[in-house]
Amino acid sequence: MEDPSTPVNPSSLARQTKNPLSIRLNNIYNTVLHNNEKTKNALTTLSQIPNINNSDLNKNLRGYLERNALDANQRFLTAFSKLDEHLVVLENDINDMQESNESMTQQLVEVNKNSAQLIEQVTSLQSRRSACDTQRIIIDSFLKTFMLSDEETEILCSPNAPVDSHFFIALEHLQQVHSDCRLLLMTEHQKAGLDILESLASRQETAFEKLYKWTQRECQTSFNRDFLEISSLMKKATKALKHKPVLFQACLEDMANIRRNSVARAFIDALTRGGPGGTPRPIELQAYDPIRYSGDMLAWVHQAAASEREILEGLFDVDSQQRKHKRSLTQSSQQSGGDLDGESVDQQIDETIAGLLGRIMDGTCRPLKSRIEQVLIAQPGAITAYRVANIIQFYTVTIGKLFSTDASLPETLNGITDIAFKTFYGTLNSQASKLLRFVEMPGSDLVPPPSFKEVILQLKEIMAAYDSSLVIVSEVAAIPGSDFRETLDAMIDPLLQICEMGSSKLSPYDHLVYTTNCLQYVRSALILYPFTEVKRKNIEEQINDLLETLTIKEYDTLLEQSGLTAAEEALQQKEPDVPLSRLARMDARSLGTSLSNMDRFLTTIDGDIPSRLSKLTSSRLARQVHGNAIKRFIEAYRQINDAVSDPVNGYEFPATILPRTVEEIETIFSFAIE
Repeated sequence: MEDPSTPVNPSSLARQTKNPLSIRLNNIYNTVLHNNEKTKNALTTLSQIPNINNSDLNKNLRGYLERNALDANQRFLTAFSKLDEHLVVLENDINDMQESNESMTQQLVEVNKNSAQLIEQVTSLQSRRSACDTQRIIIDSFLKTFMLSDEETEILCSPNAPVDSHFFIALEHLQQVHSDCRLLLMTEHQKAGLDILESLASRQETAFEKLYKWTQRECQTSFNRDFLEISSLMKKATKALKHKPVLFQACLEDMANIRRNSVARAFIDALTRGGPGGTPRPIELQAYDPIRYSGDMLAWVHQAAASEREILEGLFDVDSQQRKHKRSLTQSSQQSGGDLDGESVDQQIDETIAGLLGRIMDGTCRPLKSRIEQVLIAQPGAITAYRVANIIQFYTVTIGKLFSTDASLPETLNGITDIAFKTFYGTLNSQASKLLRFVEMPGSDLVPPPSFKEVILQLKEIMAAYDSSLVIVSEVAAIPGSDFRETLDAMIDPLLQICEMGSSKLSPYDHLVYTTNCLQYVRSALILYPFTEVKRKNIEEQINDLLETLTIKEYDTLLEQSGLTAAEEALQQKEPDVPLSRLARMDARSLGTSLSNMDRFLTTIDGDIPSRLSKLTSSRLARQVHGNAIKRFIEAYRQINDAVSDPVNGYEFPATILPRTVEEIETIFSFAIE
């Protein structure tokens, strides 16, 4: 081999490239063994040959490889023979299984053919069973709906069975069955409905008869007490008996009679014996005081009526009835889409309660009326008579709200109220007749006399009593004597007559002052209460008329004192086309003299009200009259001033005639016209 370190001759390299052996070696040398699969497999095979040497490799490589392949094939053939034997066994097993499957399939087909008839029979029996179950359910529901059980029949019809909650449950079921049978009559099963109704009729009559007798016994034992508490069974009995109007009315009559006797007895005891142990004390011990005596009796009657109404409302279970009725109205209204017409259930119950209450309280009418009439016959004073009448009127309205219009107690109270007000007005008329027979003459101060003031004091007390009353005016409008205007007329009109008669001998001026003082005294009493507005306005109109007349008289007095009467009269009476200066006593000299007298009059004026007006009890009215008179006086002077200054009236030097200007007159009287 060549030394690699020896330099290569280029010519020698060229020769090598053309040598085949060199080419082959270069290819082997340049071959990448790890990328050549065939080479790798060959080397792997050679590496697996044990104890191989170069001499064997050169001589027997092919035979060795063939023997190895033959051995491998022999081993494979042996292993495959065992597998073939197993496959044969498996094939035999599969054939056996297929034969068994075919046999079972054949048997199933035969069984299915044989069981088809049985399945059909089972299906038919199941359908019949379902139909029987449905019929059983329908029959059970029908019996439950339209028949009573033996236990319920025993409870309703047996006289030994008590009337308790189970009785009312059974009775309610009976009523429901009866109602359902009526619906059944509207279907095609009318015969069944009639048969059921016929079988239930006797049981229903027996049950209601039993309930009615029990209710009678319960009324006799329980309703005869002063303090009564309605049991739940009694409420249910009353509600149930409504389905039998005859028995229901008979039961109500029994209850009303029992309670009537009990209330009448309790009222007499309250009048004469008082409460248990003497507390509260007997009402008749207060007979010396008409107001308290009448009020205590009426208060007892009102309390008794309210208590009895409470008992009746509890008996009819008013609250629950109204709630149920409202719910039914709401549901029906929602279903129908509108309101329901007809009389409501609560109104019917209220009418029934009011009618019963009227019969229960009948027993108090006679003793109450006789005792109040005794009070009124005693002829109390006007104030006492009115207070008694006012109390009776209040309780008449209050108690009347609890009763129906035809009840005896409200009618009795209305009659007593009428008598009370007649007694009151009789007292007023007697008092007025006495005052008119002995008219007091006014004093020098022209104030109302003592008898006048005494009547006004009575009027104030009566108005205070009316104002403190709890009765609304609209509620008592239909009661005789309840309108307070009648009372005002009965008391004030005689006073006005007394005033007129007492001032008949006075001077006209004093007559006006005295009448004004009397009317102002009446007005001061009426102004305190709004219900006197009509009468007060009438009095104020009369006062204003009197003040207007006083103003005119005061104005005439001022004209006379100032000397302007003639000038004012001439100015008012002269013709439009006649000059003022041509009238009698209206020439420049005469008019100047009159105005000079007026100037002297003005020097005597001070800020005090004239003594003739100071007798008015109201200084405000006195200043009003004086001020209005002065305003008229100033206006008269203004007209005279304008007439004198007007050239048409023929005055040559107006300034020498008129001593004062209008502004100066207004300044002098400014104290009165502010």
